[in-house]
Amino acid sequence: MTPYKGSDKQNSEGDSEDPAISGLTAALARIQTQGDSACTPILARALPDCDVQVARGARAHRYLPLLPMDACRVDGESDRAGMTVSFHAGFDWEGDPVARTRPRRSDLLFFGRFHDDVPDDFSAVLRTVFTPRQDGEHGLSLLTAGRAQLFVDGALVVDDADAWQAGDSYYGNGGVEQRGTVTLRAGVPVTIEVRYTRRHTPGLAGVRIGLLEPEPFDLLTDAIDIAREADAAVVVVGLNGEWETEGVDRSDMQLPGPQLELLRAVLAANPRTVVVLNAGSPIDVAAFRYDAPAILQLWYPGQAFGSALADVLTGRMEPGGRLPHTMPERFEDHPAFLDYPGEFGHVRYGEGVLVGHRGFQARGVAPAFPFGHGLGYTRFELEAPQATLEGDYVVVAMTVRNIGERDGATIVQLYQGAPARAVRRPFRELCAFRRVALVAGGEDRLTLRIPLARFAFHDPLLGHDRTESGATRIDIGFSSADVRVRTELELPERSF
Repeated sequence: MTPYKGSDKQNSEGDSEDPAISGLTAALARIQTQGDSACTPILARALPDCDVQVARGARAHRYLPLLPMDACRVDGESDRAGMTVSFHAGFDWEGDPVARTRPRRSDLLFFGRFHDDVPDDFSAVLRTVFTPRQDGEHGLSLLTAGRAQLFVDGALVVDDADAWQAGDSYYGNGGVEQRGTVTLRAGVPVTIEVRYTRRHTPGLAGVRIGLLEPEPFDLLTDAIDIAREADAAVVVVGLNGEWETEGVDRSDMQLPGPQLELLRAVLAANPRTVVVLNAGSPIDVAAFRYDAPAILQLWYPGQAFGSALADVLTGRMEPGGRLPHTMPERFEDHPAFLDYPGEFGHVRYGEGVLVGHRGFQARGVAPAFPFGHGLGYTRFELEAPQATLEGDYVVVAMTVRNIGERDGATIVQLYQGAPARAVRRPFRELCAFRRVALVAGGEDRLTLRIPLARFAFHDPLLGHDRTESGATRIDIGFSSADVRVRTELELPERSF
């Protein structure tokens, strides 16, 4: 986990068994399957003396949610949750089914010959009995690599056959999501049937059924009301596998859906709000970075999501991560902005060696948060670096000191600033890093032993890597933009 904002005082009560707050609100955007919904009970256990409440706050789906299987029953088996899929040979649902399955999700993906009894040319009928839990308008959707139509009690609701449009789903083999609506009554079962054909998709095939149930109350208002009465709030926002997935790039860095509106509303209702970013790539933080007292990058932590977040929020564990990428202040600031998405299906990698933070520094553009950045619950300082050349290694030694009031850890980062002689070189590039854990007031003498090859560049004329003779600057600090100490070392010319 990577904290972006804070200080050594941001959680001084973290070691206490009784955190000095009487309530905590977790305003959670339900954006990671089987993820954030697990946070509430874990936060409650982590803070036994607090009244932990939860509000969904906003929906941020790219596609409609999958069918809720707890409200679906196998046709003709009222006591069995799920759905049935009947496969037919040929594209037109003719003859008896050649195979039947009962999937646990309404998202099916087919690679090649996936079943001995089902030919490559097949069609399928997907059927389930859905019992609505709310009165009102329900959204239904289809997303396919193939063609399909969705019926509710025999009436066509979604046409993804005649209306099919090419899209980027299913690794470029699928279409765009087609949607429809139907008004249903709570407790009155309806039959949902999808007739799918693999026609027009000889390779990968798939079908996804979505259903959006009506909300019984206003999600945003509920979150604001709870946040306003709480001593502190935690807002989890970000992305998921619908926005970050193999084969498709994001088109911007914005939070999808009404998540930014949720963030601003909760921050206005309660200034003691921790913003948790649940995403695997940069988010545009310009709209809230100066208003949020704490921002935590959670990434995609898996099934330990809730307990890990609780441990960091309470100060039981150090938020020890550091940014592996630069967080731009604006999307347009990124070095690759003018070269992506390219032309006629081709992308030119125009940054050359000035990728990431190197490009920002070369152009003098300050990011929102630099590569290598991350805070903890204490503070560190560096002193007296010494660099020597020992054979094929550069050896750098320095003193690291914890000057805060509690135990903690940091990442010492060593960058080289090689002069540009034969080729263009970045102003600063990472050569080594080391995690250091120290007790409050403690210090250690850290030694980094770095292969000389790390200081080399590729010479296209010679066809191999080499170093150049001369003085090379060595910067040491806690991020690519936070250099605390510096030294120089004469390097020999060497080929690798």
